Amino acid sequence: MSETRKIREQLEALAEPAYRDFSSRLIPNLPEGEMLGVRLPALRKIAKGLVKEHGIEALDRIGREYFEETMLRGMVIGCAPIPFSEKIPYIKAFLPEIANWSVCDSFCAGLKGAATEKEAAWRLVEECLADRRPYYRRFGLVMEMDYFLDGGHMERVLESAVSVGEEDYYVKMAAGWCLAECYAADPEKTDRILRSGRLHPDVLRLAQKKIRESRKIGETWQENARKIGAALEKQV
Repeated sequence: MSETRKIREQLEALAEPAYRDFSSRLIPNLPEGEMLGVRLPALRKIAKGLVKEHGIEALDRIGREYFEETMLRGMVIGCAPIPFSEKIPYIKAFLPEIANWSVCDSFCAGLKGAATEKEAAWRLVEECLADRRPYYRRFGLVMEMDYFLDGGHMERVLESAVSVGEEDYYVKMAAGWCLAECYAADPEKTDRILRSGRLHPDVLRLAQKKIRESRKIGETWQENARKIGAALEKQV
């Protein structure tokens, strides 16, 4: 039996139909039958085992039929014990496979080394933000949110949210989410951007919603955000 078949059978054995039915409703444009219903902790465990045995070459052993196989390839890249700069060719090869927010966000969160090799990671982020493909753009925004909410990058992160215009909903959602995280990290700078009139109205609305939902943001800044939202509603 091939290694690919063994991995697929392992995934099929872990599949939960009820979890599949619930999760698949949350992911847009997912073809029927593509998701098995394997939970993320189980996928991470499989990915770590594959990397321990095969290193980054484990990618060649994972099939391409199921959503979970795509997730696994992203996780293998993320946890492979090689420098981030050496992961970049694998990341670029994987990016065209990202077709939904779930794969995108999981991939970003698991990219070990991005926090320690910030220059290499930032160059990749800028390249993806300059691309007009939706999930390249979302990848760049989520990477910023995960790794670059620091003093040296905050201004550029905020400007990348300003740059989001009439685009795919999931790009605008990522920009709004990123702004909410910026608001928690540096409320003064972010508040100025929220009030500047430079944000796309959808991005501002989504940011305001995420801010209201956040437990990281103090009451004073929450109140400021509510005032921005109230002013926005009056303009509609």
